[in-house]
Amino acid sequence: MAALLLLCVGVLNLGWSVVAQDKTFLITGPRLLRLDAIESVVVQVFDEEDTSVQLYLKKSLAAGDTKYASETVQLNAGNSYQAEAKMRIFSKDFPSDATHVYLHAVAGGINQDERIPVSRDNGFLFLQTDKPLYTPEQSVKVRVFSLNEELKPARRKVALTFRDPEDVKVDIVDLEDVSGIISMQQPFKIPLKPKLGIWNIEASYTDDFSTSARTQFEVKEYVLPSIIVTMHPELTYISEANMDSFKLKVTARYANGAPVLEADVVRRFGYMTGQETVILPQTFSTVQLTDGQAELVLNIRQALAAAKDEPKDLQQMDGKHLYVVITVEESTGGLTQQAELVTVKFAVSPFSLSLIATPLFIKPALPYTIRAVVKGPTGEAVSGVPVKIRGSVTDASGQQDVLLYLDEKDTTQATQSDGVAYFTYNIPSSSVSADFFMETVDKKLSSQSQAKFNFKTETYVSTKGRYLYINLPSYQSTLQVNSYVSIQVYFHYHDYLPLKSFSYQVLSKGRVLQHVTQPRTGTSIEIINLHVTPDMVPSVRLIVYYVQSGEGAAELVADSVWFDVQDKCVNGLKVALSAPDSQYKPKDELVLQLQASQNSVVALASVDMALYSLRLKHQDPLSTVLRHVEQKDMGCGRGGGKNVADVFRRAGLMFMTNANAKAIIEGDTCSDVVRPKRAVTEEDYNKILNEFPRQLRHCCRAGLYSNPTLESCENRANRLNSKRPNMVKVFKRCCLMGKELRERSGDITLSRAAVDALLESKPMLIRSYFPESWLWEELSIHDSSGAMAIRRTLPDSLTTWEMRAVGLSNDGICVSEPLRVSVSQAVSVDVPLPYAMVRGEQVELKGSIYNQHEQDSKFSLTLEASEGICVFRGRSSGENNGVLEKSSVRFVHFYIMALEAGTHTLNFTLNTQWGKERLVKTLRVTPEGILTEDNTGATIDPQGIYGHSKRKVELRNSLPPKVVPNSPVERSLTVTGELIGEVLAIMNNPKGIQQLVNLPRGSAEKELMGLLPLYYVYHYMETGNRWANLGPQATDIKADLKTKMKEGLISIMSFKTRLQEAFSMWKNREASTWLTALMVKTLAEVDKYTAVDGIALSKFVYWLIVSSQKADGSFLETSTYKPVKLMGAGGDTTEQAVYLTSFVVIGIKNAMEIPECNLDLYKEALKKAEGFLFDKVQSGKLKSLYVRAVTVYALSLLDSSSIPSISLYEGLQAAASVKGNPPVVRFWQEDSSPQNPLKPHKASAQTVETTVYVLLTALLRGQVSYIKPILTWITQDQRYGGGFYSTQDTILTLEALAKYSILTKDANLNMDIKAAYRTKGDLDFITLTENRPVGKPITVTKNDDIILSTGLSTGVSVANLKTVYYKMTDDSDICHFDISIEIKPRNPGSNDYMELLPRIVACARYKPEENEVYTESSHTVMEIQLPTGVSALQEDLDMMLDGFESLISDYEMDRDTLIIQLDSVPSAQPFCVGFRIQELFATGMASGSLFKVYEYRDPDSSCSEVYYPKERKLLRLCENDQCHCMAAECCIFRSTMDPSITADSLQKDMCKDSVKYAFKVNVESSEVEGDFVTYKAKVQDVFKKGAEDIKINSEVELVKKATCSSTQLDAGQQYLVMGTEVMQIRQHRSFRYKFPLDSQAQVDVWPDRAACAESACTDYLRVLDDFTYNILIDGC
Repeated sequence: MAALLLLCVGVLNLGWSVVAQDKTFLITGPRLLRLDAIESVVVQVFDEEDTSVQLYLKKSLAAGDTKYASETVQLNAGNSYQAEAKMRIFSKDFPSDATHVYLHAVAGGINQDERIPVSRDNGFLFLQTDKPLYTPEQSVKVRVFSLNEELKPARRKVALTFRDPEDVKVDIVDLEDVSGIISMQQPFKIPLKPKLGIWNIEASYTDDFSTSARTQFEVKEYVLPSIIVTMHPELTYISEANMDSFKLKVTARYANGAPVLEADVVRRFGYMTGQETVILPQTFSTVQLTDGQAELVLNIRQALAAAKDEPKDLQQMDGKHLYVVITVEESTGGLTQQAELVTVKFAVSPFSLSLIATPLFIKPALPYTIRAVVKGPTGEAVSGVPVKIRGSVTDASGQQDVLLYLDEKDTTQATQSDGVAYFTYNIPSSSVSADFFMETVDKKLSSQSQAKFNFKTETYVSTKGRYLYINLPSYQSTLQVNSYVSIQVYFHYHDYLPLKSFSYQVLSKGRVLQHVTQPRTGTSIEIINLHVTPDMVPSVRLIVYYVQSGEGAAELVADSVWFDVQDKCVNGLKVALSAPDSQYKPKDELVLQLQASQNSVVALASVDMALYSLRLKHQDPLSTVLRHVEQKDMGCGRGGGKNVADVFRRAGLMFMTNANAKAIIEGDTCSDVVRPKRAVTEEDYNKILNEFPRQLRHCCRAGLYSNPTLESCENRANRLNSKRPNMVKVFKRCCLMGKELRERSGDITLSRAAVDALLESKPMLIRSYFPESWLWEELSIHDSSGAMAIRRTLPDSLTTWEMRAVGLSNDGICVSEPLRVSVSQAVSVDVPLPYAMVRGEQVELKGSIYNQHEQDSKFSLTLEASEGICVFRGRSSGENNGVLEKSSVRFVHFYIMALEAGTHTLNFTLNTQWGKERLVKTLRVTPEGILTEDNTGATIDPQGIYGHSKRKVELRNSLPPKVVPNSPVERSLTVTGELIGEVLAIMNNPKGIQQLVNLPRGSAEKELMGLLPLYYVYHYMETGNRWANLGPQATDIKADLKTKMKEGLISIMSFKTRLQEAFSMWKNREASTWLTALMVKTLAEVDKYTAVDGIALSKFVYWLIVSSQKADGSFLETSTYKPVKLMGAGGDTTEQAVYLTSFVVIGIKNAMEIPECNLDLYKEALKKAEGFLFDKVQSGKLKSLYVRAVTVYALSLLDSSSIPSISLYEGLQAAASVKGNPPVVRFWQEDSSPQNPLKPHKASAQTVETTVYVLLTALLRGQVSYIKPILTWITQDQRYGGGFYSTQDTILTLEALAKYSILTKDANLNMDIKAAYRTKGDLDFITLTENRPVGKPITVTKNDDIILSTGLSTGVSVANLKTVYYKMTDDSDICHFDISIEIKPRNPGSNDYMELLPRIVACARYKPEENEVYTESSHTVMEIQLPTGVSALQEDLDMMLDGFESLISDYEMDRDTLIIQLDSVPSAQPFCVGFRIQELFATGMASGSLFKVYEYRDPDSSCSEVYYPKERKLLRLCENDQCHCMAAECCIFRSTMDPSITADSLQKDMCKDSVKYAFKVNVESSEVEGDFVTYKAKVQDVFKKGAEDIKINSEVELVKKATCSSTQLDAGQQYLVMGTEVMQIRQHRSFRYKFPLDSQAQVDVWPDRAACAESACTDYLRVLDDFTYNILIDGC
């Protein structure tokens, strides 16, 4: 027996000695190496034997291959056989295409390697803008904070890329970094007409590194709010518990922080589901706001019960959002502000339960902590919610048992402040899995409303049953810097095996901070005392591990934990900003105390907090600096893992060991979370609806409601184009019933939009004179204390400023807490201005005066404006005056009119007993007229590649015709290489493809314009192998083009009809043969580069054949949208059929290139169509050149050798218009076309298309020499450089040019071009090459023709001169419509809700040309310019678009212009559209607004009309380009002798300060001029005058408003005239004077002495004589 025991011991010793022969080691490093960063590799051996280990980072393991880094570490007892190597891969050594390196470790007994990925992400970039929101033409100030991986200033070059809301790159700026803080020297200027929405700025390093950052700013036309209104719901959810009484707290404060003392709060509410908002009826009420606060109580259950056809209970409302809109209006002032709440959610269960930072792995015989997080409906953590949990465990045999918690089957814990409830179970040693079930147990909720969650866990896998568990107490899950934390580590292993020590590493931001080996005390629980240091901010990972040998193998065992480390900044940095006071007055000196680190750079910024109310979701990127820094953490979740390799992976480490484990280097993305982040009612209408079958109720509902045009029911029904007469009958009957119902009742229920308008909600208003941001500067801190005092003068804004400091030093970055400073004063005035107004418009400015004193005062407020702005004063003294009561708000208002465009100054002067205050604001005025863009172009072709050789071209450059006087004209010259190069330049332009054809979007045909040019450019570049010419960005441009093509495909597929395999011109309309054929052709072409669904394409072709092809082979248009007239096929039905058949043939023939479409059925259909075309060609009945050109191209595609195609082609060749011998240009135009084919006209587009179809046919036939004169015509002057006239000629021309360009691959571009004025000197020099084919735009400032010339150059270039100006709004020479437009005033007493708001009704009637066969127009566009401060009610526009009547095909708002598209307009009677409007500013359109109508394919033949409202306070009086204004009120006119008049009263009237002149005049004649009557008079006597050169016998003009019938001056009669306004008209070197007879003027009759016989007359003359004598002797 003893021998046996001895043998066993020997074998056991032998086993240990075998293991000991190889060193047991562990090498750890980051899972991802960062280029140019210092990385830590920790090496450790467990055999207590001195060892030297060599570490290499290699390109590969091949002998002699590149070594990027090498280090040697010595392991001995002094360092506990554990050491750290610092290794770095320098960017200059690492190839640009390399992605991995090998970590190779070599020592005695160690030869191990691991392939590790390398990231080029190195360092941190943070972006800061001076504010989050901008208006057009403002400048964006940008700062970049740049740090390397060690959090030191990076000092690397940075590139900023600005992208507009459509993700188009609009600017790239390169910046040099000196200090780590980089400010743009020239701020980014937002264009005058930018794309409104969210813009992005991207920052990236220009060399070596992929690190990037992004921030956003918003561009919109806004005005800052003077009142900031917020709603605070009692809870973020609505449940059964609060459906009957949901409370909201409303706060209203002025921008300076002071509460609004008294205001009315009008509220209404409803719900939102998706994009739809429903306002519930009977929810409108008013409450009083006092001292800045009010409470709203909503009975939601009652409101739902009262509404018809709405959800009734919480189950039906589940998932929807509460919508509350309130309007706060000062009780005695003039300011109004609106606010919305959409964040409260309806929830059957108001809570959700989930796990956070809880690994789904348990360890037998060790504790297991569960962290359950409770969140509200909107994702916020909820505290104080009780959570109950129960669990069960399963052993190896499959036996399941209850898992007890402190001997209980279940337990309940309430969530803490972070929304987390903590539970710790002891896991039995026999467990292989555990299941847990959790639920909330809120007593206020039913069991059905409680949140529930269950999950399953598995056992951590250990081959030898060895485990480790780190127990971090829940109250210590967040640690404070400089504190100590005691961490318990639980061990479980076979205790007969020795374990002398364990090790741990502390990691933060992906870097090793500590590596320690700690001796064991011998117990199963060890303690780690961890000192929390500043370099651990913002979070730390602790990984604990040990290696235990024995039982045949060594095993590595590990566990890890993540915890939060709280501090303001990394590495113990401090930056603080403070001020001695929080309240200041405007222009006070602000003394800021700044505290930062010595030798740091601090960047300051300050923002007007009113901006935040306009971007509620805005978050300053610098406020999350620590979260960005934390992203360098390579770990996942809050620790643990399913085995040792998973533990190291989740801790962010790779490892190499011979202790029975293999690292996981790549794969497995991390998804774990570590941080909790009485009327006519609907009932009345429904009674009528219920009288009809369900399938007809939508027809009835459409008829029940009135429409904005107030048409009769008869007209509305007659206009319906329904194939089911019973629907029309129901519609008409309901229309009459609805009208009768409204006439019986005076109460009306309004939609949400209508209520918004009736409440006259004001926009958020801006104090445009005052800065919205300031204190944008950087300071260097040199003092050892780190302190600095900064003295700055506060701006004039009465607001609250938020100031922030960002410090950067060699220790990292630190952001201060924001400092808020309020600026206010006891008496102040606030008069908000509109964002901008149009010259000639009249606007009512409303404002408030605030008195915070405890006593009353008299006040007066006056407004003085700079020259170019008129102020209406009425008959009052021109001042808003009266008594300003203590602690009150007083309403004030002014009317102004702008006479000149530009920036103007308004001075508001307030006088009170406490002194005088002047408020100075600036107003932006834009010119009236249409913003117009004209293009003129030329092709420079020195080698004659496209026909005739041209080395010198001339661009006409003069002042545009019909330009609005005194308005800016901007010109820009661009020169691009190759014809197709201009399209490439256009696509890179922010305006994009829209520049090619400036027509409204919305139709499928226009959407194709977003795709086809992209395809032709891509096709041109690909087939010609020209991508390399685009330089370094070639790959990006190619990918971008391909992406845009895919996006274009998605866009056009949205026009597929729902029930048919076809396309409609408008979404959700009937299928169109012509459009489907165009789509088929397009999809077939794009398939070359972007995969198209061949099966779907085949179905489209099948639909064309089955649904549209007739027995004779021709094709029939199935849609009411008729393209035949638009395409020039004329009125002949044969030619229409031939055109459409040819067009479809072209589409199907292209599609047959796709294998799925090459079917015998389709070949047979083409054969039938070809037979039809043969018959019509041979009949000789085809007269239209356009139809013949389309047909010959279609026949040539089918068989170019067929006799009909040859004869047709020869006939077209004979019909060509040719210039020159030999031919220089060749084109085709109809006999009826205008003589100048370059002049934009409907026929011009047809001429281009005809010519291009012949060109495509010639290309097909390979006749290159015949083509060149055609190309010369297409590419000359205006033809290409100036754009196109329709979508079709654009598409066809690009197709032809792309196909021809492919044939000219040898035309390398290398061109030097001189640009000069004809007589005014040189302009610039342009060099174009294959690599740089796009020249930089050149600004043209002089009115002189431009000459472009080149010498011995190669290639082709296109010059384009773009002129942008404001054009006067008169009609074109050709107008095809009778039009009218009118603003219908609101009628408060009406029983029709449509009349309760003002309405715009616009009408058009088509005027066919003589002998025209059509009685209606083609696709027509209405453009209705809305005046400043006016918006259209969207629900009326939606009703016209999607309603049963469906009046319009599409609409869109383009800034202030409503663009409506119609299929056609009839000629028999006017076609009218109408919509209600709401007035955001009280605006009188003294300059008028424009209404324009034109055919879609003929925009230059437009009809226009200027419209005005009925009432105006001010009138504009212009002579030539000089304009003045006068009040619209009539003067005081006394035509009879008033006995109450005395000499003293006349003298008193004349001597008022407001009276500027007084004359005795004799009227000689009168003349009516538009809105005015002008009286010519001669001065008989001068009593008072200003600077005017007026003397006796001077000729003057008196002007009155024509409608002032009470003021009637007679020729030959004398009058005494006195007044305020004088109009000085320059006339050569002198002046002429006009005196307006408005409300500021007074006119008294002055009888002729010879005709005065009665005593009353002589007495009156005696009074006038006394008045004359008194003035002569005493004056005023």
